[in-house]
Amino acid sequence: MHSTVVTIFSQHHLAHEAFGTNSLDTRTHTPRMVSWQHGDEGTVILNVDGSALTNTRKAGYGGLIRKHDGSFQLDLFGSAGISNILHAEIQDLLTGVKLCSDAGYRKLICCSDSLRVMQLVMKETTRFYHYANLLELLRMHLAKDWSISLYHILREGNSRVVILAKMRANRSNHLVI
Repeated sequence: MHSTVVTIFSQHHLAHEAFGTNSLDTRTHTPRMVSWQHGDEGTVILNVDGSALTNTRKAGYGGLIRKHDGSFQLDLFGSAGISNILHAEIQDLLTGVKLCSDAGYRKLICCSDSLRVMQLVMKETTRFYHYANLLELLRMHLAKDWSISLYHILREGNSRVVILAKMRANRSNHLVI
């Protein structure tokens, strides 16, 4: 028990030195309201999330499509197979965007809590990058003739799809709509 306490305080001290703040002091953080992203009339909102189970290396994803007023359109979830979280997050965004495109939506807001995926989509990757094909397919859908916006949101603002993703991580269904 003593060694655990020493380790915690040691890590806290290192964090304080690295970031210059007291990471255990909540008074130094400005509270932020976390809410659902909405658009104007005619816009649909796609929230996506991936999940990976480290003990089985299985990954899943989930998505939720709503109208601008928050009314439910449809949800999607599937298994990314034996994979990792990055693959599940990319696959989820690609599946959701493709589904919205195929459904004929013309104004789309995509929200993901994966900052890494948002960064990968926005920058060019080499063709030798492990997920280059998935990213290129996603970019092709994003380049279609429609209005689409990508947003990184906090995990707390994505809670409904987090549940869908975790539900599917250990299942074998490739995609359920």
